[in-house]
Amino acid sequence: MTSDLHISCTSPAPLGSTVVCVCKTKKTGTALQFASCDIYKEIIDDNDHKDNNNTVNKTVEKRRVLVSTGLHTKYVINKQRRKGYDGSSSTTTNNNGGNNVRNNSQIIRSKL
Repeated sequence: MTSDLHISCTSPAPLGSTVVCVCKTKKTGTALQFASCDIYKEIIDDNDHKDNNNTVNKTVEKRRVLVSTGLHTKYVINKQRRKGYDGSSSTTTNNNGGNNVRNNSQIIRSKL
């Protein structure tokens, strides 16, 4: 169950741009879990440089611009359920093992 959710939008990402989502697990506890997410748009810069011999050298650089950031706090219910939603007998437990600090990170790239 979501306890707290914050989203801040800082800049636009036009249709057709490539966005990169970086998600991190900040802390996992027995009752609360904390995660963050940053969304960037990729901008490709084509640069022309002239060296001493007047030869044009092309370089391509990718840079990221922050589009939005989010923080999510989730409350975890630790008690066992006796019946599922369909009336069948099922049990669910939380096996996260206590207060574990993790630095898990996942990067997802997508085209709008």
